[in-house]
Amino acid sequence: MGSSSNEARNFIALTSPGLRSRLTTQEQLSIYEQLIPGVKLGRAINCPYRKDENPSFSIYKSNKSDNILFRDWATGEGGNVELFMALMKREVAPIATKSKIADFKNSLDFISRTWAKTDFNLWAHWGITPETLIEYNVEPAAMLLVNGRGGWKHTVDNPIYVYKYGKSFKAYRPKASKISKWKSEQNGNDVQGYEQLPETGNVLIITKSLKDVMSLKELGYSSVAASSETTFLPRPIFADLKKRFKHIILFFDNDRTGIAQSEKIKHEYNIPYVVLEDKSTKDISDYICKYGMEDARNEMSKIIYGFTTIELSC
Repeated sequence: MGSSSNEARNFIALTSPGLRSRLTTQEQLSIYEQLIPGVKLGRAINCPYRKDENPSFSIYKSNKSDNILFRDWATGEGGNVELFMALMKREVAPIATKSKIADFKNSLDFISRTWAKTDFNLWAHWGITPETLIEYNVEPAAMLLVNGRGGWKHTVDNPIYVYKYGKSFKAYRPKASKISKWKSEQNGNDVQGYEQLPETGNVLIITKSLKDVMSLKELGYSSVAASSETTFLPRPIFADLKKRFKHIILFFDNDRTGIAQSEKIKHEYNIPYVVLEDKSTKDISDYICKYGMEDARNEMSKIIYGFTTIELSC
């Protein structure tokens, strides 16, 4: 399938057929008619966004809403008019811009499965034990559901895990490409690892993912992570942590994004940051995977000792 279809898949999560369009029924129909001259409800035609020798595309009125939906019966693709415009890579009316598409919100759910040996072997690459996975509310998933419909499906080569935070969760596929690793119901107030912290401590590390939080736990360090790599902790949570821990350190990826975020937070919150010197590994879980737990423990000892020595001398 062409690049148009591949690009549009990024919009699917925001334009599920089960969601009511912001447009009236007549406005939706008008957009289809502008993009497909002569189109009629229920009449099969050649698919307009891919090569299609046999008529396999139609539009129809939903039985559950006022939506005018489309369906490519040959590929199974379908959805509302906003998704159709994304597939066509066109916008035809001010009332249906991409900014409106971004207003849609998915309902996510998942179907659990039991842990397998292959799962534990995978997490062991990052030094993370079954006990720590359970402590941090990580579960294996058989399927991710988007608005009640099947989405991601677990395979041995592309497993799915969920990080649970109260009533919300984040779905994670460690072997998927970067653009399709995550789906999340988290909000900016979720702090990964916060519930597992000790009451007080000497050093707290703020990192960028729950996987790194768990790897650091295995190395003997208390840490938390914000809900995403480009956000930070809510101010009330940060104020609480400042009272509970003597030293707080940022420890993000050593790539351009991680260092830029570290600099931003350093100046806004007056928190020092450290990064791995080894440029072949971007974070501590990668470091463990490449060099093992003993080398990672030694590396962290050097980082933390160097940091606390500087802090104490100030």
